[in-house]
Amino acid sequence: MHKGVKGFVTDSRGIPRTDAKILINGISKTVTTAQHGDYWRLLLPGNYVMKAQAPGYCLAFIFNLLLMTDKAFDESVSTNALTSDFQ
Repeated sequence: MHKGVKGFVTDSRGIPRTDAKILINGISKTVTTAQHGDYWRLLLPGNYVMKAQAPGYCLAFIFNLLLMTDKAFDESVSTNALTSDFQ
């Protein structure tokens, strides 16, 4: 049985991002999204901060990602295009 987090990274129009990086605070290994914007990351139960990063898009954060079961948790991420007034 797989444990961890899985999902899709899409832009604000729902287009899959195949070049997004998934980062988990405290874990050095980075995961890159696959052909359809999907990703999967094996994780032990615990509390995590997850980030999705794609070139030309805002960094998306998922705070307090709490994994408590023996199944993969589904967490999809939508990124927004960077704008000149982004802070």
